[in-house]
Amino acid sequence: GYTVNRYCNSTHKEMDPVR
Repeated sequence: GYTVNRYCNSTHKEMDPVR
């Protein structure tokens, strides 16, 4: 969960996906 929201939305589930 870093800059992902549809992959690892653990922490920054409000951020944009890496891709």
